[in-house]
Amino acid sequence: MPRSAYIHVPFCAHRCGYCNFTVVAGRNDLVEPYLEAIERELLGLGEPSEVDTLFFGGGTPTQLRGRQLGRLLATVLRWHPLAAGHEFSVEANPADLDAETVRILAEHGVTRISLGAQSFNAAKLRLLKRDHEANDIERSVKTGEAGRARNLARSDLRDAGRIARAVA
Repeated sequence: MPRSAYIHVPFCAHRCGYCNFTVVAGRNDLVEPYLEAIERELLGLGEPSEVDTLFFGGGTPTQLRGRQLGRLLATVLRWHPLAAGHEFSVEANPADLDAETVRILAEHGVTRISLGAQSFNAAKLRLLKRDHEANDIERSVKTGEAGRARNLARSDLRDAGRIARAVA
């Protein structure tokens, strides 16, 4: 039985210039049908399957807000409970990581937020058609540190903050 799972969350605020992933931008009307489809798909497992590693990528998983993000996390965790010593990573966009999202992630056992900070250089961010700026990276790191619960990997966030300050 596999001991890891990847959940693809195909939603983004917009499509970045370099993106070659399966995503839909600006289509929040599809979130509810997506959540229903994930629930149906996981029912096919028949019984829960514990995992050591759980990764939510995309797209931008944190594009789902509040109740929707909580629903997705709870649904997946029901079918893929986390083993002791697990790693649970979720990708996030520095443009919109906020305190509520950090709280929801921490409450569901997330151990790492992977910030999509492709560059701290403003010209490169424009070239890549990213929707964040270097200062958004530092703000999102601070938000993660300030709002973290014991389940949020502080070392990852601290390293990103150190890097952001070094290139500023």
